[in-house]
Amino acid sequence: MGFQAPLTSHAAATPTPRRYLAAGVALPYTSTAYGLEFAAFAGWSLLEPSRLALARRGNRAGAPGALLVSAALGVVSLLYLVFQLAIQSYVLRMDLIASGAGVVFTLPQVVLAALVATGVA
Repeated sequence: MGFQAPLTSHAAATPTPRRYLAAGVALPYTSTAYGLEFAAFAGWSLLEPSRLALARRGNRAGAPGALLVSAALGVVSLLYLVFQLAIQSYVLRMDLIASGAGVVFTLPQVVLAALVATGVA
């Protein structure tokens, strides 16, 4: 007997990665797409804590160098979030919500860090 999701609402019928994993279903990625998407996620997972630590250090100490590096890493983070929104192989509704929230919070951080580091603000 296979996995059967309860069909009580539209949300329950929406496929999620957890349901795919629970059912043992492999999504049909191309030969290189899965590896590239996993590598991008792993890189972003290492980049984001560094960006936030540099931003915290730059804000506390008033170090413009740390803020500039944080802003540069923020641009890379924004590129990854846009990739999550538009280009990745399988974009679920939750991906749109999470990546959209990431863009909404990261973009002002990058702009403000760059303005403060350059002395404009």
